[in-house]
Amino acid sequence: MQSDIYTRQLFLLQNKDLFRRLLEKFSGVVNLGIGVKEINGLLTDQICYRIYVSKKLPPHEIPADQLIPAEMNGFTTDILDWEEYEEMVLDASKARPLMGGVQIKNDHYRFGSTRGVGTLGCLAVMNDGSNKLVGLTNEHVVRLNPADNIIGKDIGQPHKIKKCCGCTYNVIGKVLGAVKNFEVDCAIIDLDGDIASEIIRNDKRGEIKEIGKLTGSAPAVAADIVTKRGAATGLTQGTIVDVAFDLTNQILIRPLPAHAKFADFGDSGSVIVNAAKKVVGLLWAANRTQKAQGVANHIGPVLSALNIRIFVAPPVTTISVDPADTKTHQIPSTILPAELSVQHFVTAKGTGDILLKATFAEPVDNAKITWTSSDPGAPVTPVSAADNSLVKISRNVPAGLKTTITVFVEGEFAKRFDVWIVWAAGSIINTLNPIGQNSSDSTLFSITGGFNFEFKIQPASIIPDNPILDDVPNFKGNKTIDPPDVPTGDIDVYQQGISLAGGADKKWDVSRRLIHKIINPSNVPLPEDPSDPGGLIFNTSYGTFPSDPVVGNDDKGVLEDEMNDPYDDFKRITSRDNPQFFLRNADGTIGDTVEHRVNFQEFARLQIGDSWYVISDYLLWRFHLKFKKLSATQWGDDNSILALNHDDF
Repeated sequence: MQSDIYTRQLFLLQNKDLFRRLLEKFSGVVNLGIGVKEINGLLTDQICYRIYVSKKLPPHEIPADQLIPAEMNGFTTDILDWEEYEEMVLDASKARPLMGGVQIKNDHYRFGSTRGVGTLGCLAVMNDGSNKLVGLTNEHVVRLNPADNIIGKDIGQPHKIKKCCGCTYNVIGKVLGAVKNFEVDCAIIDLDGDIASEIIRNDKRGEIKEIGKLTGSAPAVAADIVTKRGAATGLTQGTIVDVAFDLTNQILIRPLPAHAKFADFGDSGSVIVNAAKKVVGLLWAANRTQKAQGVANHIGPVLSALNIRIFVAPPVTTISVDPADTKTHQIPSTILPAELSVQHFVTAKGTGDILLKATFAEPVDNAKITWTSSDPGAPVTPVSAADNSLVKISRNVPAGLKTTITVFVEGEFAKRFDVWIVWAAGSIINTLNPIGQNSSDSTLFSITGGFNFEFKIQPASIIPDNPILDDVPNFKGNKTIDPPDVPTGDIDVYQQGISLAGGADKKWDVSRRLIHKIINPSNVPLPEDPSDPGGLIFNTSYGTFPSDPVVGNDDKGVLEDEMNDPYDDFKRITSRDNPQFFLRNADGTIGDTVEHRVNFQEFARLQIGDSWYVISDYLLWRFHLKFKKLSATQWGDDNSILALNHDDF
């Protein structure tokens, strides 16, 4: 039905000048349009020439030669009273993120003026190759005085505030261009960077308040039901009754019965949207008496005059981790609710690729899908030329980083999200050189020594400076799964069969691995660790590290030797290990030796999603404790070695 109407509409437009000449002999004709025929004020389904007269009279009061027939030369006619229409110049609420359908004001608006105030119709994109995001409205909305040079003038939403100190608030941008002629009344606003970024981040570029996402632009069709959202009358609907109204071929819209008015002062700049959510016009006027009907420019000439296009959000529905990638996880943001944050995908630095998939709500040409990465050190590339919706990013990077990934379809922004490759740089911050000493009752002799470590989180920005405002993946708080135990099949590994669940309390954790060799040629009796009765490390050798790299087999509890909260400690996690081994002074004979060789791997790990991952290099260190019997009642330290290597095991 709509296509039939549009075909008829085009036919009448093609013959409009011819028909206008036929009307020259009739006095009182003010204007000619094309649209819906009305009978007794009700709209019909007929498309006709709408003839506007200065005053519609009963047929019997009109001379026969001045009576316009119901049909002329095969064209249906409709006679209507002409009304004057004027520019409209209030929902004054602040809208952030910015979207269409809200009030805007000129920098120097004065109360009571019909200029300098109106509605931001929608957001558009420049066609000059820059893809710059701009706001669309009327020229008379951004121009207060006809003589003003309006380019570069501030536009506020809902209005600009200037304090006596010179500070300004609520400025959304500056006038970039404006055209007003017989056909269009239009202007665009160059949005400030922070305003544009907020719109993009919250995916509001193609959105109009109470209407939703736009799907593009289209020609206006007579008899169509259309909608607009303006700052004055809000959300209203009407019927397009004329598509060639006035000498300048404007659109005339009558309100539906549910709405007393289609438009009023303050609605200027609103876009007219059809049922398919395509923009068909730009509202600029209402009739002067009742302000019930609205007049709009056709959107095509507006777009051409300003060299713009209506922004249409590409049909991206989701970004997800491809099932082939088991090491990358989507992590909720610290920002709540979730719709106010970006998506965060997190993995540990290492081998292999991050694999991400874009899923589209409707078919998209593969060649028109492109991706960008904000960090040149983490380029994003398609897995194969045949499928640009599946991309990879290498985990093998020099250090932890964050990169913002953007998806484009046909050059239009579609989706933006963050990828975090997490790492921690480990280092020694303190050394306790080997010390030999007797117990308080001199029955035991011990040697102790070790290091304090720190692991600085990379990228540091994953730990928010402002927990309320910074949008980062949320790793704050206690672990939700336990770290793993030594794998069942491992052989010759310390802590085999022992629970290591207590080795982590937070999602961030410092852990430790070890191997142990005892050299005891005289078979001196070896006591248990007084602090760990039943413990095996003092009297058993274990020559193999756990096969699972994330297992800390020297880490059954956090106690006081770890600080695993980088949110409270300068974006780092720390550990301390000062091993202590004992011999009984009563055991052994003079000259006997006992050596405990313990090699350690100190490392950081992180619970990402439902798994634990190593997020640092192993810091290699060894403590080779050397005991020598000095007298019948005393052991001593025989030059124990504390070093940052695994030599001489």
